[in-house]
Amino acid sequence: MLHEPANNGENVEFDKRFLLEASSLAKLSHPHTVTLHDYGQAEDGTFFLVMEYVDGRPLSQLLQSEGPMAPDRAVRIMLQVARAVRNAHRHGIVHRDLKPPNLLVARNADGEDVVKVVDFGLAKLSEGDQSITVSGMILGSPHCMAPEQIQGGEIDERADLYALGVLLFRCVTGQYPFHGSTSTATMIAHLQAPLPSLLSAAPNLVFPDGLEEIIHRCLAKRAEDRYADAGELIKALSSIGRVGAEEQSAISSPSASLRMQGPVVIPPPVVAEPAAPAPRPWGLVALAALAVGALFGLLVLALAPGRAPEEPVVEAPPAATTVPVKISTTPAGAQVSVDGAALGVTPLSVSLEAKGAPDPRSFELSLDGFMPVLVERDLAQGKVELTLTLKPLSAEPEPVEAAPPTETSSGRPRGERPKTTAQEGSDTPKPPVKTEEGSPSDQSAPAGYKANPFD
Repeated sequence: MLHEPANNGENVEFDKRFLLEASSLAKLSHPHTVTLHDYGQAEDGTFFLVMEYVDGRPLSQLLQSEGPMAPDRAVRIMLQVARAVRNAHRHGIVHRDLKPPNLLVARNADGEDVVKVVDFGLAKLSEGDQSITVSGMILGSPHCMAPEQIQGGEIDERADLYALGVLLFRCVTGQYPFHGSTSTATMIAHLQAPLPSLLSAAPNLVFPDGLEEIIHRCLAKRAEDRYADAGELIKALSSIGRVGAEEQSAISSPSASLRMQGPVVIPPPVVAEPAAPAPRPWGLVALAALAVGALFGLLVLALAPGRAPEEPVVEAPPAATTVPVKISTTPAGAQVSVDGAALGVTPLSVSLEAKGAPDPRSFELSLDGFMPVLVERDLAQGKVELTLTLKPLSAEPEPVEAAPPTETSSGRPRGERPKTTAQEGSDTPKPPVKTEEGSPSDQSAPAGYKANPFD
């Protein structure tokens, strides 16, 4: 259900945009896109959409409960999303808000994942009437927004490919490639921070060859450095093979671009020495005599008193200290990382190795829909126990008490309308007209949101 804006001047633009986008979305018929069955306007003026019901869970809940996915499963899910996106792009529609909550994952009769892409509420028509699209506005989710989308510039289909790279990174590592303490910090990281490797995000997991190169190309800062379209991405994902049992003990190596992070030391070229001429028989005898003499001399030195060679003293490495760490949150299922390395989800009980004294560590907890938490602890101090209550991001604004009415010179409270003739003498005044809670007619939009609910 969509309500018109309170400002009457925006109604015409709202109506036009709703009808154009709804009619365009109704054209999207794809196995991995939620079907729009009907749309229109009710008698009371409320706009409505009738969509397919999907008996599945959002990808965000799936990741919270199960943690990082196996790479082959994540690739199969992203292939379905990429095919749905390609179909939308062919109809001139850019989703612009691909994120885990907008991907519903169900199971078919064979137990296989079936993905449905939902919520085209921020969809932009890349063709046709551009007069009703919003330009210069930051619309989307900070964790999955492309740099050009954050800057409020013109975007095209490659913004959706960037979001697909974020989703693939999130699925296989359990965390987002860019995450800050605030939404603004996260968006700045998209613009400026280098892309972390899969190994730095999840050092204990295994990834197939070529997966990191695909993610890096999707997450290129410049749109022209990404895949040209969703079809190219689908071909690249289809080439990723499953991680076999023989590869489970190996650790995936980063892409070639990530190996060039430190100074490169090039060894000097090895010059081959000219081969010595073959020794003659008398030369071999002389060499053997010299070798025997050298061995005899070494034996005499070893047996001589006071001349025994000293053994090098090797200092024993300091004994490693393991520190138990126990973390719990309300609600549970928060992703825990230490200095950028993923540990798991809450409730969590692990042991970390203390490197010395002091040994400060940064524990970061994040959960979709809740404010991230960053806690500093020194492992050298011993056992670490954290019990945290996460705060939701979309907290309801606190009610504001209205000031008591003041009487005017006429004797009636200020702001109260005088009774009309029809009301005078009536014992039961008419009750005020109630409006639906949360509608634009009874309160303003929360801070940070547009007044237009369709946007």
